[in-house]
Amino acid sequence: VAEDLYAERGRFDLLNKLYQRRGQWQKALHIAETKDRLHLDLTRYLCSKHLVETGCSEMAEEILGPYLDSRKSPMIHKLLNERFGLEIDNFIAQRSDKDLARKY
Repeated sequence: VAEDLYAERGRFDLLNKLYQRRGQWQKALHIAETKDRLHLDLTRYLCSKHLVETGCSEMAEEILGPYLDSRKSPMIHKLLNERFGLEIDNFIAQRSDKDLARKY
């Protein structure tokens, strides 16, 4: 019922959060990519963080990895580092990409 209400009212930000709280990450990512672009970067990070915590680091890297390359998106890294500094540093340290690890 809440899903329908949020969608009908155009509150895709709340629908995205609802899916995140329910652990429905694919739905949250889909909403962020199609309707809630403002929260796309944060949704990708939170999904990746969840995947790392549940032992799915490779899947997390697929979602977040391209956004850690500062040549592509320096502001995304800055946002993630300011909000989640330690976790993002640990994530980068676990990656096999030595060039990326040196950048941060």
